[in-house]
Parts: sequence; C-alpha cells; structure tokens
Amino acid sequence: MKSERRDFPVHYLATAPGESRPLLAKTEKAFGMIPNLERTMAEAPVLLEGYGQLWESFGKSSFSAIEQQVVMQAVNVRHACDY
Repeated sequence: MKSERRDFPVHYLATAPGESRPLLAKTEKAFGMIPNLERTMAEAPVLLEGYGQLWESFGKSSFSAIEQQVVMQAVNVRHACDY
C-alpha cells in the first residue's frame, strides 16, 4: 500500500489554534525558540501537550544532562533532522 504525502501547516504563535498557543509559548520560553516539530504539532493541541509531557518525563530520567543530549542528537541523526 502506497502512502500519501501530507503537508501539515507549520504554525507561529499567532496562527496556532488557541489551545496550542500557551504550549508553544512555554516551549519558546524554555528553548528561546519554537522548533518546527512543535510548530507542526500545534495543529493538534492534544498531540503537542502529550509531546511536552513526554519531554518533561525524559528530563526526569536517570540520564545526566549530557546523556540526554546524546540520546536526542542520536535520534536527530537517525531521522536525518536538518535543524
């Protein structure tokens, strides 16, 4: 079965659905910017909220801050992220 390509909107604070705006603002405050992944997830506020909760849980793991960065960078390389 061939999958269809879907283009999803990449939101800014001003264009995001109302429920996503505080979540994007929280991300911007934490990182100094809003990554494209979160900007895209903003189309589905529940998804964006769940991703934020997952991120917070990972931050509470037994991995050190450096180990967490290594994991995140390995995921970025594996998925060929360009940001």
